[in-house]
Amino acid sequence: MSQEALNILEIFVIPAVVGLIIQIACLKSKKASKILMITVLVMAAAAWACALLINTHGNEGLGILAIMFSLIAAGSAAAFAVIGIIRKLKNK
Repeated sequence: MSQEALNILEIFVIPAVVGLIIQIACLKSKKASKILMITVLVMAAAAWACALLINTHGNEGLGILAIMFSLIAAGSAAAFAVIGIIRKLKNK
């Protein structure tokens, strides 16, 4: 596999899958799922704040980290929404 494909996989795909897996692991408890969602969103916001506020010329590490945390949050939010829809359909 080429280096560009590995970079895309490591930066974009794996964090989203990790967010999905973490949210699915909290499937049994609504409270744990909500706490996880809030925690992941706070971590993503903190990562973006660090990337924007800390002056690091020539180093894109904090920006990549912020993107990765955002994708973890997006994967977790997608799983949270799907789980919520499934629970509502089962209760009808």
